[in-house]
Amino acid sequence: MNAIFTSKEAKNRLADVFRAAMSGEAIITNHGKPLYRVVPMLDGEERENAQDRLDRVKHHISCEVLARHSLKAIRERSLLNLKRWREKGSWNPAYTEWLDILERADDQELIKIMVGLDELSNRLRQSMPFVGMLDQETSRRLREEA
Repeated sequence: MNAIFTSKEAKNRLADVFRAAMSGEAIITNHGKPLYRVVPMLDGEERENAQDRLDRVKHHISCEVLARHSLKAIRERSLLNLKRWREKGSWNPAYTEWLDILERADDQELIKIMVGLDELSNRLRQSMPFVGMLDQETSRRLREEA
C-alpha cells in the first residue's frame, strides 16, 4: 500500500514516512507531482540474514586462519596489525579487547574467541586483527561459501 506525503508533510512527519515505507512505499510529492519514492532497503528477515551471513563469513575466515597458522604466528601478526592501526589512528574499542586477549597469552581464550559462536566471539570477529593471513583466493572462496 502506498502512502502519499507532500514534501512539507514528509519534513514534519519523517517517522510516519518511514513507517509507511515499511508497509510498502511512501511517495513524496511537490506541487502534486511525485518527487521521491521511499522504500526499505531490506526487510527485517533480509537484514537478519545479511548479518547472519557476515557472522558466518567472519567465523569461516577465523577458523581457516586457525587451521593454517600457529597461535604464535596469529598473535604476532595480530599485534603488528594492532600496533600499526593505533599509530594510524584507526582504533576502535574492540581492538582494545583484542589487545588484552592477545597479550595475556592464554591460548584457550584466543581459540575460544576465534571459533566461538557466542555473541562476544561474533562481535570481536567483526574487527579481526589477524587480517592478511589468508591469500585473496581463499578469502574469496570462504565468502562465497558462507
